[in-house]
Amino acid sequence: MSATIKADDTSHVRSLDIRLQDSVNSLSMSVHGSFVLTKYRPPGVYTGELFGIDYLRSQSDVEMDADRDLDKEIDEGFEDIEMEDDSDALDVDDLTLALPEDEGAL
Repeated sequence: MSATIKADDTSHVRSLDIRLQDSVNSLSMSVHGSFVLTKYRPPGVYTGELFGIDYLRSQSDVEMDADRDLDKEIDEGFEDIEMEDDSDALDVDDLTLALPEDEGAL
């Protein structure tokens, strides 16, 4: 006597992994001759359609090259300024300090 387990759409099988669902249904079909997950639809065949960033890149004229050294290009875009000594710096009063001569101004 053999025991057969019949799973229907109300079973407690819950998985969002498409590969796992496909494997479960394939094994179920080879062993029991029926699918365990009756609402499962196998993934479609790849049509070559571009999605997301690949689609956006195909629509633009900008070539994205993985071999480019972007850090070097960014550094070349900035100019390095070196100060030779502090004598050229402006003498600016620190306005956040309370000085004794400012006491009567309040």
